[in-house]
Amino acid sequence: MAGYKAHMAFGMATGLGWAIAAFMLSLVSV
Repeated sequence: MAGYKAHMAFGMATGLGWAIAAFMLSLVSV
């Protein structure tokens, strides 16, 4: 169960990182 939660947390962190990267990229491209 702990491994599953760690996997979910890692997935959320990765998704958040990609969201921030896309947001920053959109700001730079404007």
